[in-house]
Amino acid sequence: MPRRTALTVATLAGSVALAAAAPAAGSVPHPGHATITHGSSKIKLSKKTRKAMSHKHYTLTAIAPAKYKKHTLRSPIKSGTYENFSATVNTAGGFRISHGGTSVSIRKFQSKSSAGSGSGTAIVTGHGRIKAVTTGEPSSVVPGNPVRASGFTVTMAKPLVKALDGAFGTKLFKKHAKIGKGSVVFYYK
Repeated sequence: MPRRTALTVATLAGSVALAAAAPAAGSVPHPGHATITHGSSKIKLSKKTRKAMSHKHYTLTAIAPAKYKKHTLRSPIKSGTYENFSATVNTAGGFRISHGGTSVSIRKFQSKSSAGSGSGTAIVTGHGRIKAVTTGEPSSVVPGNPVRASGFTVTMAKPLVKALDGAFGTKLFKKHAKIGKGSVVFYYK
């Protein structure tokens, strides 16, 4: 149960964590406009997040090709753009959170970042595309090709918190909006 529970929270931010890579765009010169070809994002869930979710018996399933192992969510990057001080990243897969006969899918993440922080949207059951997460500034950025960024906080955005708390009739997501730490790597041409 803790693995499925952890995946629930990680899913919410997994794809959006990619947004934290934008600071790398400003670190060194690179082509004015580049196409992101592939990569991956990872979110390591905090102990507090894992405990809160498992205590309340939430479960989730991955929508391929997203994966979860050792409290870390991995989501592949399928496309995007990288230009000067900003990046737009699209990830593949998604997740379905279930509890008490209710199920909510969160899929087709799109992340945007600029100057050290970012945010992302996702398609959420019953809500269409809404703001899903925010990311903080990474503690480490390795510029080049690939671009690597790590150590940034991942937090559920208010629209997603409201959608999940409303769907499940709880305040769990509001109380535990901070998900964990993220990292990202992507290649561009």
